[in-house]
Amino acid sequence: MAKLWPVEKTVRTQGPDAPVAARQPASAAVVADRFDFWQQTLRRLPGNVAETIRYAVSRRVIFERFLTDGRSISP
Repeated sequence: MAKLWPVEKTVRTQGPDAPVAARQPASAAVVADRFDFWQQTLRRLPGNVAETIRYAVSRRVIFERFLTDGRSISP
C-alpha cells in the first residue's frame, strides 16, 4: 500500500479525472504485481495468513475499483 500513497498524494486536490489518469500507469501496475505475488505464494503460507490472502484475492474486483474511480483515497 505504501507504493500507492505517493500517487494519491499528487492527485488529491485535483479534479476527478486526474486520479484515474495517474492511477492507470502507476497504481495499476503495483496492484497487479501484488495480486500476482499473492497468487504465487499462497500455497506456502500458514493457514490464517493464507485465509486472509484468499479473502483479498477473492475481492480483487472490488479492490481495483479505485483504479477507475476519480474519488481520492486517504493514506
